[in-house]
Amino acid sequence: MRISVVIPTHFRPNTLCRAIDSVLSQTYPVDEVIVISDGVDPLTTDIVNRYKRNDDKVIYVEFPTPRGANCARNVGVSLASGDWIAFLDDDDEWQCSKIESQVRAINENPGIGIVWTGVRQIYSELGVSYDSLPSISSSGKVSDILIKNYIGTTSSVLLKKDVFREAGGFDEELPALQDYDLWIRVVQITRGIAVPSAEVLYYCSFSSNQISASSERYELSFRIIGHKYREQIGCLSDSEKLERSVSIVRVLLEKKMRSNDKTGRVELLKELVSLKPILGIEYAVASLIPYRILLKIRALRTVRL
Repeated sequence: MRISVVIPTHFRPNTLCRAIDSVLSQTYPVDEVIVISDGVDPLTTDIVNRYKRNDDKVIYVEFPTPRGANCARNVGVSLASGDWIAFLDDDDEWQCSKIESQVRAINENPGIGIVWTGVRQIYSELGVSYDSLPSISSSGKVSDILIKNYIGTTSSVLLKKDVFREAGGFDEELPALQDYDLWIRVVQITRGIAVPSAEVLYYCSFSSNQISASSERYELSFRIIGHKYREQIGCLSDSEKLERSVSIVRVLLEKKMRSNDKTGRVELLKELVSLKPILGIEYAVASLIPYRILLKIRALRTVRL
């Protein structure tokens, strides 16, 4: 099997170096690393060209004007020679065993078309990290992915290129949740399996402005996805629809708590209490604790995605 890695980047040369180094340090070597710069950045160009001079598996493409990370990912896949594709965001990195663990899962489970892993969430400014591990070990019922994104970030996935193409790639018009939208289509085409270890180092920002903007995009994207797959969602049982609603509220509530958006948080807490009273009360109590403290508490245990 040939593995191509696609790294979209947007004016983050320092973290990009960390990402590329983690790919080139894999215990199971990949066949090519395709870096797509979403816009012209001389420093990024200079850094990637240095990698190219030392390793001919590095390929560099630069967009004259920004077109978005998901366009960059789609273009990267179109250029890839591998039959399996891995994605890595420019501010994340891999454990050195990431690809080897996924290749082992593929060899042990013939016929699968996607493998994902757990992630280590890292808040560098707080000195806090914790592991988020897969809650579902293999894709089965389509209803599971409609209820929640149990696959997670693009940086954890190794995916068959043919499956990516059949699924239609990333929706470049979606404001957020483009990975979740793609996984909904992918699991209807192929079986998948999880590697039960944190193979991705996922760096989280604590910029309140960035989080607030992200929250708004997420709310809009959940509505778009709900409309896009309305027929399949309509086939869910009443209990599954309830779990889906709870899952969405929890995602949005985490963002409101993280950005300390008290008004938005209260509205979502009311909705969660109406859906699942005990869980809503638990979140209401947790919301009284500063989010930075909650993260330190969370670091004491493993979280299931």
